[in-house]
Amino acid sequence: MTAPSVWLSSNAYSVGDLVRPATDIGTGFYFRATVAGTTGTVEPFWPTIIENTVQDGTVTWMAVSIVAGDMQTPAPSAIIELFELQLFTDIHGVNTTYRFHAGTNLVNYGEVVWKGNSYLRFPIEADGFEYNGQGTLPRPKIRVSNILGTITSILLSLPNGLEAAKVTRIRTLAKYLDAVNFPAPGFLLLEDGDNLLLEDGSSFQLEPVNATEDYTAEFPQEIYYIDRKTAENRELVEFEMVAAFDLAGVRAPKRQCISNVCQWVYKSAECGYTPVASFTGTYSRTSPSTTLTVTAAAHGLSPGDQVHLTFTTGTALTGSYTVRTAASGSFTITTVATTTTSGNVTATQWYDTGDVPTTVASLDVCAKRLTSCQSRFGSNSELPYGSFPGIGSTTS
Repeated sequence: MTAPSVWLSSNAYSVGDLVRPATDIGTGFYFRATVAGTTGTVEPFWPTIIENTVQDGTVTWMAVSIVAGDMQTPAPSAIIELFELQLFTDIHGVNTTYRFHAGTNLVNYGEVVWKGNSYLRFPIEADGFEYNGQGTLPRPKIRVSNILGTITSILLSLPNGLEAAKVTRIRTLAKYLDAVNFPAPGFLLLEDGDNLLLEDGSSFQLEPVNATEDYTAEFPQEIYYIDRKTAENRELVEFEMVAAFDLAGVRAPKRQCISNVCQWVYKSAECGYTPVASFTGTYSRTSPSTTLTVTAAAHGLSPGDQVHLTFTTGTALTGSYTVRTAASGSFTITTVATTTTSGNVTATQWYDTGDVPTTVASLDVCAKRLTSCQSRFGSNSELPYGSFPGIGSTTS
């Protein structure tokens, strides 16, 4: 497989060219051009399923597994399994990441290094990652050696144990590991074959090299969360893990489907209602027009707002109106023709629990009914009602 290059924007690619994502690395995929062309200005949303395609400008990319081809060779490189355990401050009191691996490197039986991170050589075993197609998600178990009491000491230092800690399973092939995991190729030699010596008499050792090192070449990472501790003794500690959407006590969907009670907090972002304070003013109309102009300083209304007007003088009809136009110090509404052309008016956007207009701010309380929403936004307007009025309205 040809070594891939990093994806570039507005760049020409030919059929068969391989790229790796510029931002979303570590997905276990390269992307092969199946239709030649020029890439777009923004990096595409890369697919995460083998052979799925994505359009990028005039180029079509197809997802190919980095390691799948290697696994099909007669003598594939060994699979290296690494684990990361991440703790969170709000749950565990600390923000720490532990890295483990059950093997060692090829230099001095030390820690395995992947992407520059060292993974502690520690007896660890995990199983149960298989998907069986029976409709249930896997609940893998991870067992860690406790002979030296290391895991027990970690547990004792945490206020709530390791529950809800994040476990990431990383798998790659040995051939892709960092070069520091492999022995140095030898010593720097002189023309006569002797070692080049330093002033202290030691030989000049060459840096380790791994021509196939590739930190993007890994299987898709698997992320789980510790659900509970299933065993702890002098030999090992065992934990059961679950997927992020398989945690105990989590209901999906989280919102209940209720037909007649709004679930939004009144005047919250979801509710979207921001009433202005009640005010008084005057109105005027040019007979026989149905456009009525209300004059009031700093009224705060905008076109489309619903407002309840009480006409204290004249014969205009008290009720809820939609603001047609608004300017500084005045706004207009449409009403039926009145016998008087001017008068006084009180405006409010406050409603009590009975959906009755009020000029007292403390009485402005939403009753959570659909009619409460209609009073504030208008019967024919799009309502941000935080419930599901259609539930139960039909029968099968």
